[in-house]
Amino acid sequence: MNKNGFTLVELLAVVAIMAVIIIIAIPNVTESLNEAKADNFGNEVNALYSTAKTEYNLLKGRGKLKFHDIEGQRYGVFCNGYSDEEQPQCVNAEPLSTKNKSEMKYKIIIDMQGRVVYLYTTDGRFIYECENPEACSEFKNEYIFDTSSSKYRSGDEFYGGCEYYDSNNEGPKDIWNQCNDY
Repeated sequence: MNKNGFTLVELLAVVAIMAVIIIIAIPNVTESLNEAKADNFGNEVNALYSTAKTEYNLLKGRGKLKFHDIEGQRYGVFCNGYSDEEQPQCVNAEPLSTKNKSEMKYKIIIDMQGRVVYLYTTDGRFIYECENPEACSEFKNEYIFDTSSSKYRSGDEFYGGCEYYDSNNEGPKDIWNQCNDY
């Protein structure tokens, strides 16, 4: 007898092998896609950080920067995507002139010395936040928080609070009003 095809058992064996390969591959592909999305978000945050520092210096040098008084100190504030009720510090704040087409919410506060003292930005899934001049002195990839997994890029899990303690450890304080965003 001449066979011209595959038997049912052979076809089931091939389907089973393919199913095992797919089950193994999907988590790796998903993880790679998530890493790529987080890297892209990190690049956008880094661009915002650089743009904010540059525009701060340009506007301040031209005398066109609107300063905001926060707890007795003067700061330059850049905001996008907040209503006045959500973030009172964003009233009359400058938007950044970025070429980025994605809609990112951000609030960036820069002190009189040109140091970024607070940066918060989100695209809806990822969040980047630094809350003091030391932490904000440069962009740090490990500060990216993925809301879908509740983990930071460093692997740390979100501790669930958003309290700021001042240098005398007299907290908690929420001086930058960032807790409204969580």
